[in-house]
Amino acid sequence: MSVAACTHEPGGLGPLRAREVVKAAAPTVAEALARVEDGAEELSLHSVKLDTQAAMLLGRCLRRSRLVRLLLPNCDARDAGAECIGAALCDPACCLEHVDISTNCVTMLSPRFVDGVARCATLVGLNVGQNPLKRSSVAALCAAVGRDGCHVAHLDLTSAGGWYNPTELAAAARRVAVLRCGSNSCWSQPEAAAFVAALEPQDSGSKDAPVPRAGKACLASAPVFTLLTALDLTSSCLGSGDVPFVNEVLRVAPRLEQLCLRHNDIDADGLVALCSGLQDAAHLVGLNLSSNPLAGIRLPRAGQYTEKGLLALATTIETVRSLQYVDVSRCCLGLGNNPFYDGEDHGGVGYLVDAVKRNVYMKHLLIANNNFNAATVRRLRTVARGKGVFDSDRETDTAVVFCPASSLNYAAYAP
Repeated sequence: MSVAACTHEPGGLGPLRAREVVKAAAPTVAEALARVEDGAEELSLHSVKLDTQAAMLLGRCLRRSRLVRLLLPNCDARDAGAECIGAALCDPACCLEHVDISTNCVTMLSPRFVDGVARCATLVGLNVGQNPLKRSSVAALCAAVGRDGCHVAHLDLTSAGGWYNPTELAAAARRVAVLRCGSNSCWSQPEAAAFVAALEPQDSGSKDAPVPRAGKACLASAPVFTLLTALDLTSSCLGSGDVPFVNEVLRVAPRLEQLCLRHNDIDADGLVALCSGLQDAAHLVGLNLSSNPLAGIRLPRAGQYTEKGLLALATTIETVRSLQYVDVSRCCLGLGNNPFYDGEDHGGVGYLVDAVKRNVYMKHLLIANNNFNAATVRRLRTVARGKGVFDSDRETDTAVVFCPASSLNYAAYAP
């Protein structure tokens, strides 16, 4: 694949294999677009400011290119840039498969853009996250993705306006395979119930039954469930009282493979409830629970430590054999460096380690940045020698079993 890349980095890009690279100076945007006109299939302009003239050049270039991937994160493209992309999507000859316009100060998605998303026969991945979108734009986009003729399978709405109508969001969730909708305002119980109700399985003969996208085949037997395979609810203000909502989503989305609940307020009681719902998640591969007070401790060291949630999670790791990736980093699971205590941290961590040893399918357990003491780190190091890689930033602070801290990234979330 021929790539025209233009990235603003003070230290330079260095050699990139199989890429045509243009340095980030004033005329480079025009040069990169010229490469696209010559047949490049990917255009990456990360953090390169697109002014009005550059947006117009981009619009003309897209209409006569073979571009497959358009990556414009943090380019300050604004509404004018989104309008140019929308015009290209409406062109029957458009070849775009993945579009990323995240962090571009886009406030309004024009009717042309929304219509292009719904009509483009090749578009499967769309990222409009980190934009202050108006409520009407989010609603229109969700409705467009929910149409029968739309082929979008990966939709990223992270921090896109801060408010979603749950029923409208569910219309998109029924049609896509991957949905990221974290870092937005809290959902009330009625809104959560409306979201689950809209995801309820329907008759295979119903006109609203979802159709396969991006190679995902519908189950042959009725009823027809949502096609959702990955759901990201990062920073969604979910507490333990909201876990029944998550369990309901697991029930109506039986094909879910990736669930991210990072940076919420799920404590030990919530973890116990969540684990009961996970018992029926036959296809769940990845579970991200990082930055939750899973043991009852909230920073700065408030609350009372309890092991019951970790014991329930350990049982889940043993019994749900599809589970291969679990992240419980930054959950205050350790005692820290106490000079008067040289024993292991509370037994909850031991439950997790023992469960991983007994689950031969488990590949990654991330337990970094939990303030473990030296005794616990020594035990983790011993366990890791038998099954995989151990990585430690500081012997008494960070412990990761089976992989470096940076290696757990759910590829399904990326368009």
